[in-house]
Amino acid sequence: MRVLFIYPDVGKGCGGFQQGIGSISSVLKGNGHQTSLLHVTKDITQNRLIKEVKGSRYDLIAFSSTTHQYPYVEKYSNWIKEKFETPIICGGVHATLCPDQVLSCKSIDMVCVGEGEYPMLELANGLEKGEAIDNIQNLWIKKKDTIIRNPVRPLISNLDELPFPDRELFNFKDLLKKGALGALGSPAEFIAGRGCPYNCSYCCNSVLKEFYKGKGTYLRIRSVENLLAEIREVTERYDVKRIIFHDDTFTLFQRWIDEFSEKYPKEIDLPFWCNGRVETLNRQIISSLKKAGCEQILIGIESGNEWLRRVVLKRPMTNQQIIDVFRAAREVGLKTLSFNMVGIPFETPEMIRETIELNKLIKPDDIQVSVFYPYPNTELWNVCRENGFLTQDHVYSYFEDESILQQPTISREEVRQFYRKFVNLALERTMEAHHPTIYKYLKPLLRPKVLRILRMVRNIFRPEKKNISY
Repeated sequence: MRVLFIYPDVGKGCGGFQQGIGSISSVLKGNGHQTSLLHVTKDITQNRLIKEVKGSRYDLIAFSSTTHQYPYVEKYSNWIKEKFETPIICGGVHATLCPDQVLSCKSIDMVCVGEGEYPMLELANGLEKGEAIDNIQNLWIKKKDTIIRNPVRPLISNLDELPFPDRELFNFKDLLKKGALGALGSPAEFIAGRGCPYNCSYCCNSVLKEFYKGKGTYLRIRSVENLLAEIREVTERYDVKRIIFHDDTFTLFQRWIDEFSEKYPKEIDLPFWCNGRVETLNRQIISSLKKAGCEQILIGIESGNEWLRRVVLKRPMTNQQIIDVFRAAREVGLKTLSFNMVGIPFETPEMIRETIELNKLIKPDDIQVSVFYPYPNTELWNVCRENGFLTQDHVYSYFEDESILQQPTISREEVRQFYRKFVNLALERTMEAHHPTIYKYLKPLLRPKVLRILRMVRNIFRPEKKNISY
């Protein structure tokens, strides 16, 4: 069985390794199937796409997509269906959140909702053997004028049972050379677990927890030994300079962190980055991470206004907690990055100023800012819909300066202006933190026009990191 994955990954901040596709590919290969990947980092023409698909006789075409990239799925799948009768399936976070919308596309035959390893294996086995595929759990299937909506299967309880993700599918060697750190390359990306215990209103995790209710434990983590075994395999095969863990919150379990921090520097000894959450961070955990080799911890602030953060975003940490965590990290010598948003529902210009001032106070080594985007069927998407904030506009990445909301408390033009002001602060803060001597002499020149030029240069040589909290 020959399976072609097509992964639209177009635009600024894109071009990375996708863990879900890699994991599914490993399961398929381990059971005798062949997999290929068309990783679309720049929009392609119809002729080129058809040529790519025509080059091999694929038995199944599988798209994976975020909400931002989904319009490419519709366009590309329609082109393919005009020329080939090959069945097309779509999975990923957008298909899971919006299966009916995806199946409304005339060229999509099936949708995989939720975890895809075993549904895709059953589908490939069934198609290869000519067996019925109508009852495969997690699959929604078009059949004539009806849609078969199969129930979701239990979550994979033991993540250690899965094979390590297929990195060769992505030409991982090249990804390491040309990624987010320019001349330094990209970090090798890993995931220690799946799921998140928090219920941020803008994130899909609360939706997925309800989706999987009664189907097992949503929050799962691999054993330290299993994770280290994967890292050893990757670092022995590729020229890895540093590592990043893409878990929503890497610092959830004190005992697991203690074991990891003891074993990692003995077996790997490479600098790493990870995501932490204010409520899970204390001086003990921060110190353990530093001793283990953590170079930078990425922490979500999102807003400097406590009401907006607590009531609208459902992130109840206080500003004082944020200040204390960033101070503790600075005192133990651990670099920090803050995640921030502008254009949040009900946000005012003054609230954005509070976010900017909080960042000035805590002095993260790096700052990332994005314009809020309402992801379909999340709690905050429903709030936007009920209040009439939604427009028909669409943006294709996390890093565009456009808001698609029309709300009374702040205009779209004001959001754009604050976003650019925030990005200028991020550039200045990065220079101050990483190049203090140069910053000392250049500070008088750091005016908006100069910062715009610096931002353009940085985007060429060092694209901004992905916001992995979605």
